[in-house]
Amino acid sequence: MKPVKDNLENATHTLNACRLNLDKLNRPEISQWQKVNLDAYGSMLESLELPTELKITQKDLAMVTSFARQITAQDNAIKELLAAIDHKSVNQVKAESESLRISKECAELNRQITNLQKSCAKFIAAEAIIRKKLTLQTLLPLARFSTSSQEKKFDEGLRLFFLVTTDREESSDQPGIHQYFIEANQIITTLNNLDTSGLPGPAKQMIAHYSEIAISAANDIKNLIDRHAHKFEQELDKIKKLKQTISSLKNEPLPSLLNHTHKQIRPLGEMIMDFAAKSQLAKDFNLAPPLIQDLNIFCQIIKHRLLEELRARIIRPDSPLNPAKISALMAAIYFHGPKGILRIIRLLLSSLLSGGRLISSNEIEEKMQELLVSCPIYYGNSEADLQTLKTFINSVLEGYNKPFPYNGLLRLSKKTLATYGSQIENYISTFPVEEQSSETSPLTKPDIFKGKNSTVASLTSQLKEKAENLRKIK
Repeated sequence: MKPVKDNLENATHTLNACRLNLDKLNRPEISQWQKVNLDAYGSMLESLELPTELKITQKDLAMVTSFARQITAQDNAIKELLAAIDHKSVNQVKAESESLRISKECAELNRQITNLQKSCAKFIAAEAIIRKKLTLQTLLPLARFSTSSQEKKFDEGLRLFFLVTTDREESSDQPGIHQYFIEANQIITTLNNLDTSGLPGPAKQMIAHYSEIAISAANDIKNLIDRHAHKFEQELDKIKKLKQTISSLKNEPLPSLLNHTHKQIRPLGEMIMDFAAKSQLAKDFNLAPPLIQDLNIFCQIIKHRLLEELRARIIRPDSPLNPAKISALMAAIYFHGPKGILRIIRLLLSSLLSGGRLISSNEIEEKMQELLVSCPIYYGNSEADLQTLKTFINSVLEGYNKPFPYNGLLRLSKKTLATYGSQIENYISTFPVEEQSSETSPLTKPDIFKGKNSTVASLTSQLKEKAENLRKIK
């Protein structure tokens, strides 16, 4: 009877393995799936890209009860055969045949349970995916579907929601108004910190003038957002609370999580459609991105090209932007021609008769260069601006007798500033604004690149026009 006992011993070991594997299938994280109606949550689960075999495995999971009965039946069969052997009520041939059958059936049962256990690993992975990915963002497509024939209204509301939400996890790749606000601040910071050290006064003033136009436009973007962002507080608060509800459900057992989350889909769709009632504001906010795009171009041109090239022009000896060249030219003009000869004669007579000092061309050149390098103001017609300029010129010409030669030097100073200023103004205003990459799509190409011969002046004019459109928004 040894072969019989060996077969039954193997069968007993196999049944013990079956019980252990069956216990694993009865764990809550597996057994809970028998309570999940996969058909009811089909769309929701599909959006999470869960394994398609879940339904098949769930059907197989119903075999757990049958497996338990089979284990009991095989255990009873082993006991009955052992009892028959003890009572010698079965011959050896039949006992061997019966024990072999039991052993094979137990092995097959263990194979089926083991295979199901392996398949049920999908449930563990699926639950992890559900708890991680079941968010407001993944529910939005389902919310759209739930709105039935109002998809257009939902889409309109969703665009506005993405535009005004401060939660970047919810906003897809679409930049929102709060991102516009941040970018506007960055532009202001960049322009306020431009390195204009070493530039002559009029050049600094000209850069500051154009920068102020851009800074004003950036502030108009910020003001637009400040005026209107609060109008969505009620709608955003509803979304926030729903999101908190979804988040809190993740601590629930899986069947409860799926059931209660599924119930949030329709309310979410209605909340998103509420945004559509304020769609006009979306049109208003959409005026900001083209302006931000132009402002970024302006910053890049000024900071990385114009300042560098302007410095190179200013130090070039033969450049009309070199203060030394303009100063030398104006000093030469002062003593040139009939008027220049008369000035020389007057200076000589003044020196001989009243002890006045002679003025050389080099001295005038130095004074004019000091004037150009240090001039604190170029733009500005206010009384305060004119007084500042007058005080500065007086400080440069301090020590010269009045009315002669002071009045003549005053006129020369003003002419020198005007001449040099016009050269600087012409250079900066006509500085080309060129597209840096040919990869830009014509549909997304900034307006400034759609025309020909774009310049800093035309760009700033465009900035003013777009900023004015923002200010018109009520």
